[in-house]
Amino acid sequence: MTRIEEEELDLRRRRNMEVNFKPKLVEASMKIHLQDEKTRINPDALKLMTEVMRLIVTEGAMRAADQAKQEDSDLVELHHMEKIMAQFLLDI
Repeated sequence: MTRIEEEELDLRRRRNMEVNFKPKLVEASMKIHLQDEKTRINPDALKLMTEVMRLIVTEGAMRAADQAKQEDSDLVELHHMEKIMAQFLLDI
């Protein structure tokens, strides 16, 4: 398989990955950081934050999987995530 074919296959795999968060979970995690308990979260803001969380988790998982692949590992482990984390945080 050529490098281009591998990249296309990888892209197709990334698109097929389904990561979803329940809006209630996102809302609860946002409210932890709010100072006023009475603050309400706009439904559009909740949708946006849900999508942002989905993108961050998906990208982190894919980078960790790429790291595992570079190390000839079939299993993504914590140390793979640790290796990609510094650059990942800088990128986001």
